Amino acid sequence: MGRLSLKNKVPIMVSLALVFAWSAAEREYFHHPSDLTWEDARNHCQTCFKDLVTLTPENIQNISKLLTSDCWIGLRKNSNSNSTMDPTMDPTMNSTMNSPMDPTMDPTMDPTMNSTMNSTMNSTMNSTMRWFRWTNGDPLIFQNWYPGWPVFRSSLPNRYYFVCQEKPSLETTTLKIVPPPTGTPGSAFPPTGTQESAAPATGNTESAFSATGNTESAFSATGTPGSAFPPTGTQESAAPATGNTESAFSATGTPGWIAPATGTPGLTAPATGTPGSAAPTTGTPGSAAPTTGTLGLATENSTSNSTEFDATAATTAATTAAATPALPARCKITQWPEEAHYVLLPDFLKTDENYIEDSCVAMLSFGPWVEKECSERLPSICYEDRFFGEVNVTDKTFDSANLAWRKGPGNIAHYRVEVRYDNVLTQKHSTEDLTYNLTNLTSGTRYSVQVFAVKCSRDLNPQEETFYTTPQKVENLKFTNVTETSVLLNWTKPAGNLDFYLIGIQNGTQIRSKTEGKIISGLIPGNLYTFTVVSGVVDKSTWSEKTQISLYTKPGRVLELKVSHYTHHSLQLNWKQPEGNAPSFRVININENKTFFTSKTEQNITDLPIGSRITFSVTVVVNGTIEGDSVTIDGNTAPGPITNLTLITTDRTLNASWLSEGNSVSFTVKLLLENTMIERRINKTEIFFPNLKTAANYTVTVYTFNRHHNGQSLTKSIFTRPSPPTNLTVKIAGKRSITFEWDPPADVAGVTYAVKINSIFWGDTQSATVDNKNSYTFSGLNSGTKYYFEVQTKAGTELSEKKTLSQLTVAEEREISLSMMCSSSQPLLCDGNATRESVFNKLKTHFDNVLGDNIFWRLEKLDPQNK
Repeated sequence: MGRLSLKNKVPIMVSLALVFAWSAAEREYFHHPSDLTWEDARNHCQTCFKDLVTLTPENIQNISKLLTSDCWIGLRKNSNSNSTMDPTMDPTMNSTMNSPMDPTMDPTMDPTMNSTMNSTMNSTMNSTMRWFRWTNGDPLIFQNWYPGWPVFRSSLPNRYYFVCQEKPSLETTTLKIVPPPTGTPGSAFPPTGTQESAAPATGNTESAFSATGNTESAFSATGTPGSAFPPTGTQESAAPATGNTESAFSATGTPGWIAPATGTPGLTAPATGTPGSAAPTTGTPGSAAPTTGTLGLATENSTSNSTEFDATAATTAATTAAATPALPARCKITQWPEEAHYVLLPDFLKTDENYIEDSCVAMLSFGPWVEKECSERLPSICYEDRFFGEVNVTDKTFDSANLAWRKGPGNIAHYRVEVRYDNVLTQKHSTEDLTYNLTNLTSGTRYSVQVFAVKCSRDLNPQEETFYTTPQKVENLKFTNVTETSVLLNWTKPAGNLDFYLIGIQNGTQIRSKTEGKIISGLIPGNLYTFTVVSGVVDKSTWSEKTQISLYTKPGRVLELKVSHYTHHSLQLNWKQPEGNAPSFRVININENKTFFTSKTEQNITDLPIGSRITFSVTVVVNGTIEGDSVTIDGNTAPGPITNLTLITTDRTLNASWLSEGNSVSFTVKLLLENTMIERRINKTEIFFPNLKTAANYTVTVYTFNRHHNGQSLTKSIFTRPSPPTNLTVKIAGKRSITFEWDPPADVAGVTYAVKINSIFWGDTQSATVDNKNSYTFSGLNSGTKYYFEVQTKAGTELSEKKTLSQLTVAEEREISLSMMCSSSQPLLCDGNATRESVFNKLKTHFDNVLGDNIFWRLEKLDPQNK
């Protein structure tokens, strides 16, 4: 096969361009169940729709769902929109495609095959190009034929071979041709008596070339199309057979010539007797029967696609032939060249019994296409490009609007106007005009309008539009809660509907509100504003009339109000301009109820009492009556000195009181302990400090205070009263010393203790002062002696309550033996145990009275026997 040339590519690109243009429209499809001829179905579609349907790979599935039976579609073989070739195709390409195939495509190609392929291609292509366009002019880019359709005039050619079992020999041979049965499909001989029969041969019915046969006969006379054997003669014969260029076997120079005259050099088939020879005869060009040698056709082989030739059959016209090749005993015509010696016979076409000259196409209920007679009556499928119109709404008021729309396609009977509010049909009108005036509408309402073009009692795709009527203006616009930067606007809702309110400010700011009130913020203090309120709808397509109101915002507060340049009898107020508009200021001495007005940002106040605290207020005033919030400040004239500072303490508290000159009411009190200071600012002449440290020396300083000046101070110091130590214990007790230990009192700072020890028995005493220690050791004591210890917390000259403890030193024991003499007038009285026990107890009582527990002693009674 040759490669596709540039000319072959041109119609493909043209078709794609047409496809893109065709697929741009959105189409709707309609099944028409009435049985009509194709022509009537198309007329109905063109009247009520656009045309019969055209099919594409994209829409065929959806269209198939509409089918319940076979239906007409917009395809017809001989429609005005079809042509043999695309009119946009290159003429050179058209000519090339319809001319014989170029032998240069394959130098080795058999010219016979070239002729055959060219004939087949032309036949097929010319038939196919009939289905080039749909009836509406769309390109036929998609085909979905049922197998076997479309049916062309002729089917693909049948090919036969003339086959012999062995090579023919050169001898005189008389042949007989027996025609196949009349009208048998695929026969090499046509049926007798057709209108294309050539001049009948002179002789009996077994003539080698029958004159009776149609143009598809494989063997016919006088060079008719499909002739199998040409008249005898060389390639340069002067008397060729009369026939077209498609003849498989023709006269001299005819394309497709396969079996030439005997011995002619340079032709495809060899001379007589060679394998593949078609065994031509000799005789007069165009004669129906040869003069030398008759080819005898035997019976048709029913078991194979072949026809056998009998060389021994009787001949009806025999002549002597010199050097005529003798046929073998058995030869045949077959579609399968299984023998070694054969000749390819010419292809021939036959008319298909299902062929319809002017056919129309129907789509089967399950999708594929078939051809049918156009007069047959079937349902049909119509299409129409979806109509997309546009409705324009003008001259909208709060209760009316004008509508205008596009004309629908084709013959429109009238237009139906439907008006809906909130999906409920409220109005319906019919008109033949392209405009309509709607009335009795509700203000501020969203209406949905559909205009249906009615065609053949069918509604086309509606032209749709939504619009709002104009809302009505608000009423009773008022303002409240005016602040420095905001104001509350209120109004009454108008009649009808609306979606929101739009509040406009003269600086261009716009604010939406869903309610009949809105706080407007971000304003400038002390400024004059004009507010405009309109009613609006969602799409902002229409607005109500304006309602306006004007007002001043509240002025701002002065900034950084301060007191300066104070003396005992005067001071000065200073402040900064507030944000916004502040044309004047009002200053009031609240204590003395005096008022001053100024446009400056300062005011000097005189004739004030010494050391007095005075409250002032400063207020911004606009438009003479609109006042802002007042800012107040306390100012003090220079204060006098502190006198009569008195301090009173307990172990954990301190109370201070004093006097001051003038009307000073602010005081600073400082309480200092070592490096820790407590500072308080009060408006009284007395202060109490709780939770102090015990036995601590505190310093108190007091002076008069105002925000800008301190008066003369007075300072005093005092100890808090001491608390006694706790948990007194003996840490170590020896023969000559004792170490005592204790815990300091709670919340004590640096502390001093007074310690003391004494012995009642010996009458000696020791004392000492201990700083910041919680233990002390007394030495130089007597052993075995009971000592009494006491400790006190010391704060300045004051001592806390005593804490005491007693402890014996370790005794150095010594034994002293005592003998007791007893005399009695009563015999044996002293030897009695009772007497002895009584005397012992009296002695123990004596020692106890004399020594007590002040020293260590122990009295024991000895056994007289152990003496």
